Formats: sequence, C-alpha cells, structure tokens
Amino acid sequence: MKILIVDDELVTREKLRKIMDSFGQCIVAENGADALQIATSQDPPDLILLDIIMPEMDGYEVCKRLKAKKRTSNIPVIFITAKQDEDDEARGLGLGAVDYIRKPFSPSIVKARVQTHLELEKHRNRLEELVNERIVKLKKTNKEMQAEIVERKQAEEALRQSEERYYSIVQNSLNAIILYGQEEILFANEPFVNILGYGQEELQGMVVNDLLAPEIADEVAELRRQRLSGEIEKTAVYESKP
Repeated sequence: MKILIVDDELVTREKLRKIMDSFGQCIVAENGADALQIATSQDPPDLILLDIIMPEMDGYEVCKRLKAKKRTSNIPVIFITAKQDEDDEARGLGLGAVDYIRKPFSPSIVKARVQTHLELEKHRNRLEELVNERIVKLKKTNKEMQAEIVERKQAEEALRQSEERYYSIVQNSLNAIILYGQEEILFANEPFVNILGYGQEELQGMVVNDLLAPEIADEVAELRRQRLSGEIEKTAVYESKP
C-alpha cells in the first residue's frame, strides 16, 4: 500500500509517517501543489491523509481538485485537522472525503480508520473489476448473438431462395412430378395434374398409393422403405412400362 501524508507541519508529518509505516510505503508532501503532483503521477497513492489548514492552497481545495479529476477521484481522502467545528467536518465530507479526524489524534484511532478505508477501497476495486469483467462478457455474448442472428437470417434467406428455385424447377418441368410426405401428396406440378385429371386442391392430401396400380404401388413403397432405412442412397426414377 502507498499512503500520501499532506501537512505543512514537519512534526505532524513525521508523527503520521511513524503511525503509517506498518501499512507499507509512506510519502509526504508539505503543501497542496506537491500533493496534487504526487497524486496525479504514474504511481498514485492508495490513500491520502490531508491537512486542511495550509498556506497557498488549503486541504479543501486540494480535495476538490482531486475529486474533479477522473484519475484521482476514487482515491480515499481522510482529513486530519485542528478544525473542530462540525460545519468544517460537513464541508470536508461534502467535498468527497471518506473520513475526518481531529487533532490532537490518537495513533490507534488513525490506524484503525485508515485500515478500514483501505479495506473498503480494496473491496470497491474488486467489485469494479468484477463489474468490468461482467460487462466484457455481456458485450462478447451480445456480439456473438448478433453474429448468430445475422448467420440465421442469411441461412433462412439462402433456404428461401433454394426453395424458390426448386419449386420453379418442379413447376416448369415437362415431367410429371409430385412431392409427398409420409404418404400424403403435398404438391403436384401441372403435367402431373394434366395426366390424372385431378385438380391441384383435390390432389393435396390424397394418398400416393391410391393413384398407383397395386403392383406399382408395392414397388414404390419398397423403394421408399429402402431409401428411408439407408439401404439405398438414391431412389431410382420409376418409369412406367409401355
């Protein structure tokens, strides 16, 4: 952990440094300008202990500028100050500070509060990581779903065009052709209709075998059985004998 101590009094800085040594690296700044420079560096602190009463730039202004920048807005700021008024505390918390410790302070209290806010920040960072991971997964899933929808539409369009071509071939063929499901006729082209003399609507729903002579019906039924069972890969075209 890296903790930034900001106070214009040397005695206070050194006292806080000794208290914070157990948390890891401690760096100090004696004014607001130096604090902002350190906080916006490539290696920002994990927490800032900030005095309020300082020359040139007070702690309120430092906190305000930290919270205004995206890079430093989430760094926990704890005010440590001689200001005792509740309005001062309310102002500090209103600017985004996570805590407010009055001088003179107890080392054990400072350590306990710093520990609490470091743990909270750790959990906040972990939660943010989980949220970001979830967002990435959702974006990936959404992208995959969009791609699947596009592929499905392309497949449906290809199938529709294939069916239209097939229907056109069957409809315009000079040969008599019927399409049937399990037993019932689904479609008959014009040559087939002309040969039998039935209307298109009459043929639909009729059983194929009812239109064939018994010996032919048996042969066609056997061919169909073999085709469905995989005994033969392609059903031969049946041509009636003259």
